[in-house]
Amino acid sequence: MGLTAGTLAGGLHSRALACGILCSVLAGGLCFFVRQSRLEHFRGMRAVRRAERVEKEIERFNIVLLRGLRLPLRNIRHAVEIIANTCSCLVSSSASSGLSQEGFGFEKKDMSKEIVAIREGVDEMDALAAGMLRMARARRAQLRTDWVDVNSIVVGIVHTLDSLVQQSGATIHMQHLPTCLADSELLGQLFEALISNALQYTGDNPNAQVRIWGWTERDKTVYCVQDNGVGIPSDEIDKIFEMFYRIKPDRNPKQQGLGLAVVRRVVEQHNGRLWVKSVPGRGSTFTFSLPMK
Repeated sequence: MGLTAGTLAGGLHSRALACGILCSVLAGGLCFFVRQSRLEHFRGMRAVRRAERVEKEIERFNIVLLRGLRLPLRNIRHAVEIIANTCSCLVSSSASSGLSQEGFGFEKKDMSKEIVAIREGVDEMDALAAGMLRMARARRAQLRTDWVDVNSIVVGIVHTLDSLVQQSGATIHMQHLPTCLADSELLGQLFEALISNALQYTGDNPNAQVRIWGWTERDKTVYCVQDNGVGIPSDEIDKIFEMFYRIKPDRNPKQQGLGLAVVRRVVEQHNGRLWVKSVPGRGSTFTFSLPMK
């Protein structure tokens, strides 16, 4: 049975109509999908901006809080010094006049012990607040990169840490350090944290050594800080850069566990790389690299 021209035209028209309807449905679905994708994107961007804003507000709050905390701590320490001097004068005057210390309600040795405990407690709290403040500043800091004379920075830090150097009995060996492209203030915090960490973990080594050197590769500058102290157990290597983590806290009770966290943060801000090699009982080598552009 043959098809007439009218029947054929009608069939083609129906198919065209069906194709048109299908295309309209697909186009509508595609437009809906695109609109939904854009909406989800805008919602995601808005959530990210909101989270960034909240994070900045928290950081600002922490900085204000820590600054406010350090002032009363200084006042407390100053008051303790006044009390200590007053008690010393009272004890001296009682001794010269032949009076017993019992009339003042305290023994000199007991008072000295309590004053030392208060001083140490205040100093520990102040060190914790200072460390947290460095962390907050390192996180907020806008990088002001320039070519930095690393030799002068490290020499200044070693002079600043002179009392810690004397206490540890360590000898510091420093080779000529190449310049690098970095934020000088943050780089100073980084080296101070690494050097003080090396000095604090010298242990009982009578021949404690801290070595600092560096070199330049094709697209980066590399620096090392090495000690021959107590070393780091292999199962703690991945933890040492966490905030408040301390190795053998009983041997270093005054450590706050913030120095190496600052190191990692500064290196990350410079898009650098940080790693450590250590052998328990033989020491550690901290190495970091900074890109040259």
